[in-house]
Amino acid sequence: MKKQAEQPPAEHFPIDPDRKREFFNHVLLTHLPQARVLFRGGHLWNKDKWRNVAEHCVTAFAAMRTLTRELGLSQEEQERSANSALCHDWKRRMEKEPESFNAQERQEAERLLDASGADPVLLAATGENIIRKTLIEKTATFPERLQAYVDDICRHSEIVPMRERTAEVRARRQDLDSDEAITARLGGKFWDRNLEMEVETEREIFDRLAQRGVHLNSPEEVPDFIKLKLAEEIADFGTKSREREPRYTIQTLSEQRRGDPEKNEDQFAWKENGSAILAGVFDGATALSDVEYFKNLGKTPGRAAAEIAKETLESAPADTNPRNLLFMINRALREKAAEIPVDDETKAELFTTMGFVVHIDKQTRELSFARLGDCMMVVLFADGKAIWYTDEQTEEIERQQIKFALEVSRRESIPMREALAHPEVARAVGADRKLENNPSGEGYGALKGSPDTLIEQYIESGSIRLSPGDRAFILCDGMLMNLFTHEQQRDAERALRKGGLKELLVQTRELQERDPDCATFPRFKQFDDATGIEIAAAE
Repeated sequence: MKKQAEQPPAEHFPIDPDRKREFFNHVLLTHLPQARVLFRGGHLWNKDKWRNVAEHCVTAFAAMRTLTRELGLSQEEQERSANSALCHDWKRRMEKEPESFNAQERQEAERLLDASGADPVLLAATGENIIRKTLIEKTATFPERLQAYVDDICRHSEIVPMRERTAEVRARRQDLDSDEAITARLGGKFWDRNLEMEVETEREIFDRLAQRGVHLNSPEEVPDFIKLKLAEEIADFGTKSREREPRYTIQTLSEQRRGDPEKNEDQFAWKENGSAILAGVFDGATALSDVEYFKNLGKTPGRAAAEIAKETLESAPADTNPRNLLFMINRALREKAAEIPVDDETKAELFTTMGFVVHIDKQTRELSFARLGDCMMVVLFADGKAIWYTDEQTEEIERQQIKFALEVSRRESIPMREALAHPEVARAVGADRKLENNPSGEGYGALKGSPDTLIEQYIESGSIRLSPGDRAFILCDGMLMNLFTHEQQRDAERALRKGGLKELLVQTRELQERDPDCATFPRFKQFDDATGIEIAAAE
């Protein structure tokens, strides 16, 4: 049965602003590695003159998701195209304002880009390069031409007719037409050749849609068709999120550190009422030195801090916002710290925990989260996708610590396990602890009773929509080996899909057992406490 083109223009399709915001929050959080390239790597998050570049990329991302789906491209091709569309202008500010980025920020941006998996071929599919490949060399692939076309129909946060958008940019960038070298390479004026290419691509999109039973009146209607389908998806997203309340199952696991069970510094808690679930995991910081006060308590400072976090969650209403809960925990730690007869510097270094907390609204299926430190979450979607919510800043600090320990190991000709305990390495780790809640914003976050204004800049929060069959795993870092590569993440995902938290822990412990010297997988101790919560939306 043919789909009909007799539909109202997209601009007449009503979209609720709140629903639209929820939709974009959801889809961006399911593409978090790519979003981080744009906002963190490219410094495009502020409401300044560069904000329009971020809006353009997000709009291109949404348009690409819609168009590739309607064209019937494979799931892999849809993801590859959408990921690249979201990142495609990430470097714009760096190119125009190089002085705004120091060497460390440039290095971090490239690392984020590498971690995103964005296709470099598709990222390059704009400007003179794609025109030459399309019209002269005849080597451009359809996905490459789609990247260029979608780029040319997105103006800030709008999807507009291709010719309208091209005319606007042409008026602004006459330099491309007046550049004789470009004209020679392309065999004509830049904007004439660009329009020639896009007319050709728009016609191919029109023909491919017709083959799938979507009959538009002319190729010029393609942008309006994309707008309409995107509006329908947003409306459908809101409707589906308000369907009948799904059931949830909750499973937990917490295994104490082997060989030292009384010092388990992980804690977890969850509670549920008729409309909400509140859950969290907390990983107390390992002490770098002994303090008599905590020894007399029979627990480490990290455990004491994690217990306070747990108790605060357990006493909070189930509908507490996760971000507010982190502030509540931090204040509880501050109040307790005031009672401890230890100097402030020692308390600041020892009385610390990391945390990841979530809230689920059962009616809307919205999972909201907030995190400080290296606890993490991975969501396994029923359609086979997975998304990780981890703290790159703490990962990078740990990478540098391990790199330094490797240097000490080689220099001193000692095993890695001994190098990790070497005084030089211990001092480096201690120095890094001072980066916790650093006022400059260049450190990392932790729950330790610091002023709220300090931890606020480090809290990462967001929300994502769960559908039946989706599973969210909230994990302390001891549940896994270091997640420094994509393959390590894929291994963890396979274990979680196979047997949940138990299977993941079996995999982690087997790797640790085979690596007692911490040489194959460099880390600071053979075993760590392991704690996790699984929340699954029943199918």
